[in-house]
Amino acid sequence: KALKIGKEKLGEYHPDMAKVHNNMGVCYTDMKMYEDALWHYQEADRIKQKIFFEDHPSLGTSLLNIGMTYVIMT
Repeated sequence: KALKIGKEKLGEYHPDMAKVHNNMGVCYTDMKMYEDALWHYQEADRIKQKIFFEDHPSLGTSLLNIGMTYVIMT
């Protein structure tokens, strides 16, 4: 529900939408639902790549979350 409301109010490419996806990824990781977590982390990264400059620190966080999820899944 948060994604739908956020998208309607803020638009798809807003930093807060990246945060929502990241937070959902954390929740799914905690529930051991790694495929869902990975999807949300990748969505957060996709949004950040669109709105931030290429060496923005937030992009590193996204890549770390994606990488750690792959490590957990193997």
